[in-house]
Amino acid sequence: MGHRYRGFFGSGNTGRERQITMDFINNVLGLPPISLYPLIWLLPVAFVIHDGEEILCTKKWLRSKGADLRIPAAQRKLLSEEHVTFQLTVAVTLMALAILILTYNAAEHFAVSGELLPLYAGIVAVMLLDGVKHVGLSVLVRSYTPGVITALLVEIPYAAFALSRFFTEGHLEGYRLLSGMALGLPLTLLMVWGGLELGKLVRQKYIHT
Repeated sequence: MGHRYRGFFGSGNTGRERQITMDFINNVLGLPPISLYPLIWLLPVAFVIHDGEEILCTKKWLRSKGADLRIPAAQRKLLSEEHVTFQLTVAVTLMALAILILTYNAAEHFAVSGELLPLYAGIVAVMLLDGVKHVGLSVLVRSYTPGVITALLVEIPYAAFALSRFFTEGHLEGYRLLSGMALGLPLTLLMVWGGLELGKLVRQKYIHT
């Protein structure tokens, strides 16, 4: 794991500077020291906590706010779905399994090479963007939106802290993050869409209530 840190765009950094940076981050965030291996495994935990809030709150929220034109069309479309909670559960379960598999491979790869898989880093970055999106939407509509609480308390803090640790300790470089995001973002959108459609099909075929 003695890889030389090159910074986001390739500039060098010393071990002393890294330690100062990490001490500053931990002091600002009030976080206890945590090694990187368990930090990697916190991704599926953060995902399940955040998406659990969305599963529990989306249906009721859509009934009261779903017609607001300021809400993205993809979310307003769910208003017409009678069993949106079931569909979301299927989609989240599918994504959670995929993230768990990815995290296992990323953790094992990190233990051997000291480097992060680009796709894993990209998914963490997508989580950060998703958290910012939730906060931005709540600011736009000036009210609660499903997922905003755990976006503020879990998604954004975890993803921002994890990425900062990966960079400052020399296990991630900018181009690897960007390549991971280029793959991770479309994969995430595809899995959300596929999970919702699968949930609809399962609901129509096997559950008749």
